[in-house]
Amino acid sequence: MEKPFLEYAGGALRMEGTVLAELAERLGTPFFLIGESRLRSNWQALERGIGSGTVLRYCAKTNREAAVLQVMSSLGAHLLASHAAEAALAVRCGFPPEKIAYARPVLTPEELDAALGLGVPLFHVHHPDDLAQLEAAASRAGRRVRVSFRLRGAAGLSPLGRLNRRLGLDADEIVEAARRAAASPWLSRSR
Repeated sequence: MEKPFLEYAGGALRMEGTVLAELAERLGTPFFLIGESRLRSNWQALERGIGSGTVLRYCAKTNREAAVLQVMSSLGAHLLASHAAEAALAVRCGFPPEKIAYARPVLTPEELDAALGLGVPLFHVHHPDDLAQLEAAASRAGRRVRVSFRLRGAAGLSPLGRLNRRLGLDADEIVEAARRAAASPWLSRSR
């Protein structure tokens, strides 16, 4: 029988059977605690709910603790990294490079070279100038890279709406970017 996630038993608050006061005494406070079984079951429920044929990526900036990344890797998750250090940590935690996508609103040659050096194959394009940088980095690495295009969104009601309007390509820019990627010996569009 699976232990409850949180329970008060025997005069102590417990998480998955572990007495939290004992953990606090041993580790000191503050500390960060995630239940591995909860992480696994939540991810698996999300996968079941979305269904097959969809790539679901864990966003490393959500929580890049090595223990969390190791669990996500063991589940076969894909990962979204927003800088080369996240991608490097993900590889050390068991993520195959081909399951890592790279998305950063401002690309730099150093970051691209590091990510490509790790074997990351997929890069999200946020700005038309990203294509030239990706082509140059792919040429330096001597291999093709896959690209996907971020569509610029509407402002909507979100407090991040103004930022959403600034990031991504508009419809005309996406058409031009797709043409450029198709003509490039270094780029291929992600499907």
